Amino acid sequence: PQTVYVRVEDIVTNCFSITTLELQVEQAPTANTPMPLEYCDPDSDGTGVFTLTDADADIVGGQLGLTVSYHETMADADNNVNALSSPYNNIVAFNQTIYARVESVTITTDCATIVELELIVYDTPAIEEDITPLEACDDNDDGFAQFDLTQADADVLNGLDAVQYTVRYYETEANAEAPSNAIVNPTAYTNTMANMQTLWVRVDDTATGCFK
Repeated sequence: PQTVYVRVEDIVTNCFSITTLELQVEQAPTANTPMPLEYCDPDSDGTGVFTLTDADADIVGGQLGLTVSYHETMADADNNVNALSSPYNNIVAFNQTIYARVESVTITTDCATIVELELIVYDTPAIEEDITPLEACDDNDDGFAQFDLTQADADVLNGLDAVQYTVRYYETEANAEAPSNAIVNPTAYTNTMANMQTLWVRVDDTATGCFK
């Protein structure tokens, strides 16, 4: 801080008074540029739903007494207007930059730090959902046989690069969603329900982490 002196003089009488004025420089909050928020888009239209507050912890880095608001433009963030609500739907397809304004709750002066937040939308794998059934001949007529599930890989991938995508098989949809308890030996799987059984196939994009 610095103290300066103010002199107020009556221009008719030349009488004057002197007072002091304190100048104080406040340190703007320290803020980190956050990791992008990512969304896997089921309909592959480039738009998604983002919980902006998921970036709060990344931005403030454990500091207390800071508030974060999000804005579509730098001007809005700079002027502290038109704060975005969360969840937020991006308005620029696939990749959009918004601005996070960080303020201290203890500083009354309009003192803020602004950082960029990138919103990224990824397509989910465009797999074949109408998969040709696997069939096997039942030698002893007990309703059970051994299947090589990986014979369906090419059908499921529908032209996708097998290097970029992983295919795994599950006995339940819940396991496929989790994912957990993938079928350990898909090349030699014996059905557990006689005569007909439905399995679930999960395809993961190893580049983005999106799956279907």
